[in-house]
Amino acid sequence: MAERHWWSLIGASGPEFRIGLGRVIVSSFGLAAVYVDPTQPERFVTTAYVLLASYVGFALLLLLLHRKVAANSVLRIGSTIVDILLVGILSYITGELESPFLIFFIFVIISAAVHWNIQGTICVAAALQVVLLTVAIPDLADGESYANVLIIRSVFCWVLVLLLGYFIAYRNRTISRLGELAQWPHEFVPDVDQPWLAFSLRHAAKVLNAHAIAVMWRDPDEPGSHIAVWREGRFRVIERDGAWAELPEIGMPDWRTQAEELQRIGALPGLSSADMAAVYHSAILTIRYSGRLFLLSEGPRDNDTAILTRIVAARIAIDLEQHSLVRDYVTAAELNERSRLARDLHDGVLQSLTAAVLELREQERIVPEVSHHVAHIRASLEEQQKRLRRLVDGSFAKQQIACCLADQIGVFVEALEPQWGCAISVEIVPRHLVTTAPIATELCLALSEATANAVKHGRATRLRVTIMDKGERLSLCIADNGNGHLAPELPVPASLAARARELGGDLEVRRGDFGLMLQVSLPTTLSKGAMA
Repeated sequence: MAERHWWSLIGASGPEFRIGLGRVIVSSFGLAAVYVDPTQPERFVTTAYVLLASYVGFALLLLLLHRKVAANSVLRIGSTIVDILLVGILSYITGELESPFLIFFIFVIISAAVHWNIQGTICVAAALQVVLLTVAIPDLADGESYANVLIIRSVFCWVLVLLLGYFIAYRNRTISRLGELAQWPHEFVPDVDQPWLAFSLRHAAKVLNAHAIAVMWRDPDEPGSHIAVWREGRFRVIERDGAWAELPEIGMPDWRTQAEELQRIGALPGLSSADMAAVYHSAILTIRYSGRLFLLSEGPRDNDTAILTRIVAARIAIDLEQHSLVRDYVTAAELNERSRLARDLHDGVLQSLTAAVLELREQERIVPEVSHHVAHIRASLEEQQKRLRRLVDGSFAKQQIACCLADQIGVFVEALEPQWGCAISVEIVPRHLVTTAPIATELCLALSEATANAVKHGRATRLRVTIMDKGERLSLCIADNGNGHLAPELPVPASLAARARELGGDLEVRRGDFGLMLQVSLPTTLSKGAMA
């Protein structure tokens, strides 16, 4: 227990404490060695005793003051200069190139590597090289062949610097990676599919120096799975039908099977069987999700990257869980706000519309001369009343039954033409296009707003509407014969453009042969956020 305590104390201490302890050990054993076997020549033995005893006292003082030394660069530089001078003097008076104290070079160079980066270590090694050449002058001047000793000791000194340079670079790289890991992004945007994951994977690629990262995960409550890929500076999300075949012993698919699947869909570059060994991977297991992270790192495989991969996988697992909680919270907040809005509409607007409809019916009876116009206004108000009631009842977001778009648009246009006093022609390709009720409703709302703008601002009397099925998108083209196309700058309806963006689509305004043309592109399937 005592031995473990001392090792723990040394391991937990700072680098300056360990350097000070090493200096005390080196100087103490040097003094003991001179006492047991006095150095040559004998006339300098007393001087060696005094220098080593002073060095031991100096080392003990620095050890006691190691915290101040660590915080003061001047003290660190001063202690290194003393080490170099003492090694030089001891070597000069105790055998020159054959001096046993030249071994102190190792301690001085290692302490310099701990204190400073490679530049400082090279400077200390250069100073020691000057000391070595100075010590060698008397031996070389005597005519004795000590050139081989000088060369070997010099080469040893610089090879030691080269090896320590690797550890210095390794230390700096580790510190840099841990610093980048601590700066993990925290972007969460719940109303867009996994945008935050792009930030996380981009940051992970920077930390791990990877050129391709892929994350596969699934929710046990959902039938499909998800794949997020960051490769060559680009991010994409792939939705995959079906779950992975699980291995009963670990409850997770084999990682090689998953890696081959990622290669097949282009998430990871093609790899040979030998290259598969260069793939880093780590499991992702949370309360809600399970999956795996894969990455291809530039450079040779190393244990540090494997460990950091596990840390990054754990961090992404936390992000997945946190995003899920944020998304659930936002959904709950949207439902609460929707309920509050529905109550306000029911208690306010719907009651007012009901009163207005009843009043118009009474006016039809009292003033027969204008009963036709009053009936038209009453019919419009009743239609809006029905829409509000469907919205309040929550049917707008829930109606996913298939419907014929031509029937829905036809009924809507019959009411829209007399309301705005314009002719509307509709062409749907294919003619019997089938879609869901929310899609049909959004198209009707877009057509209603475009018609209102064309008549009020462009003085249009005719509209041509073309709806085309383009696979995963629906194209709504509305052209009018108004004067909007004559404006120097084409008007862009802000509300219609915002609605298109919210639904995951886009709006384009241009001049056409018929007049002003609006081109709206919408996805064939609306997300939950778009329908809410």
